[in-house]
Amino acid sequence: MTYAVARRAQCPSTGLPAEVGERTVDQLIGQQIRLRRTHLGMTQGALAERLGMSFQQVQKYETGANRVTSSTLYEISLILEVPVEFFFSALPNAAGEGSHMSPEWAARLAYISTVEGQHLIDAFQDLPMPVRASILGMVRTLARIAPTASEP
Repeated sequence: MTYAVARRAQCPSTGLPAEVGERTVDQLIGQQIRLRRTHLGMTQGALAERLGMSFQQVQKYETGANRVTSSTLYEISLILEVPVEFFFSALPNAAGEGSHMSPEWAARLAYISTVEGQHLIDAFQDLPMPVRASILGMVRTLARIAPTASEP
């Protein structure tokens, strides 16, 4: 069975370090922690204080540099008011369904984890539905006619 994400920071089949751009399970879980934390407007320091640790430790969890223990993940789920399963929602399931996160999806998830992405989503959701539909149509049109980043 192959995984779209490495279980650790190394490739499971070769034992070599994961290639650049390949997400580890720890990184994806960290990204979900960051996504929910920023959605709630909580700082790393505030989360760290409630967990009884340094904000640097939270940073390491969010980047995937350090693995989150199951008991800590449970505490984080209580603080961030989501079920533990939320943190695994970006991972493939055991049956292999949804076993590949496309680069486009990974980029979207990374963007909405940023402060700018959260502000954009919050502002967009505050608009009435007809206005949202108009803006979405306009953005799609601009995306079709605008030069891509690779064009001069």
